[in-house]
Amino acid sequence: MDETGHSRRAVLGLMATAPLGGATAPVAALAAAEATGATIDVRNFGATGDGRADDRTAIQAAIDHALAAGGTLSFTTGVYRVTGPLRFGASVLNGPWSAVLDRTDRLADRVGADPAAEVANKERLRPITVSCTGDVIIAADFEPRAPTPVIEFNLTHYRSEARWNGRCIICPIAQVTPTGYEGYQETTAPAPRNNLIGFALCGAGLKSLSGLHFGYLQCGLASVGSYWTRFSDLRADRCAEAFHFARANAVIIDNLVSWYCDRGLIFDGEASNVRGFHCQQVAEEVTILFAESSTFSTFYLEDVTDRSGAGRFAMRLGAAPEQPRVLASRFEGIRISSLRPGKKPWRVFGSQLVALEGCRCYSTAASDRDRTSQLDIRNCDETTGRSLGLERAR
Repeated sequence: MDETGHSRRAVLGLMATAPLGGATAPVAALAAAEATGATIDVRNFGATGDGRADDRTAIQAAIDHALAAGGTLSFTTGVYRVTGPLRFGASVLNGPWSAVLDRTDRLADRVGADPAAEVANKERLRPITVSCTGDVIIAADFEPRAPTPVIEFNLTHYRSEARWNGRCIICPIAQVTPTGYEGYQETTAPAPRNNLIGFALCGAGLKSLSGLHFGYLQCGLASVGSYWTRFSDLRADRCAEAFHFARANAVIIDNLVSWYCDRGLIFDGEASNVRGFHCQQVAEEVTILFAESSTFSTFYLEDVTDRSGAGRFAMRLGAAPEQPRVLASRFEGIRISSLRPGKKPWRVFGSQLVALEGCRCYSTAASDRDRTSQLDIRNCDETTGRSLGLERAR
């Protein structure tokens, strides 16, 4: 293991369909990409996608070239083994990523994008599009000592039009077999604590992120300070934290799926719309640490696992009694299915002007009745939940 914490494990397998790329970058292809700002294929910079070679240096070179020239960075079918993080621009987070994860309250103001680093990136980086075609797997073969992204996105200026589109799986190399990513296993064991964050972004430079699939990571997606960004069609399996949004502003989060994770969705932000979250066998499905003028709708939550000591609530709104944490926000169509023994559907704490509309908790067991009374409401003002029979609670 070297100073960065990289392991020397060999790949357990590689995708049978992964085509092999050249070892050198064709000069004509690079010149054309630079001249036109067109498609920049990571294979033209030496990435193989064969699951055996270390593609980190080649992919990083392609990323740096794309950020300098503009255009579309392209990944095609393959297993891209990387022995360290891939970074789009210099890191801008003012603090460690460990300060973002495992929080029980709103992210501290001191943690965010460093102004000097933002200016440096803004002056020298061009917005790009990342495109994934076919079955793309980015397999992490390193073991960091502290939470570290596999992919870190640091375009921060809100006028950037950077986008990431297409299906891409991000997971540890150990989860890759000769037929691809092996997927989640049905288990009640805690998710891995391997310090790997699948995709991390800081700042407002990424305008859309779609198609990513995270597996067996400390955290699937971690976002700090997103603004005018759309997150869609994202999935996480067997992650300690699936999706973590800190200080989100005017974002749309659409169609998330989480299976067998310890925590599903962690959110703090304002003026945002979160809709479509399918979450099954997750210990603590939704935690809203702070929300103002936001809407959360069309959630399906189910946990029938037997996890002693795991999360006690499916929907946790608010985190501390000192001041209101959920303000002028609406929860619509939240459907909570079967719950394991001892787990309640809702905990609403320190909230004002919060509406619960069309929400229901039920069990598939014939002997159970609708659990519309199992609400833990504390220190709330002007909270309504018509379908739950809750008119006002303090």
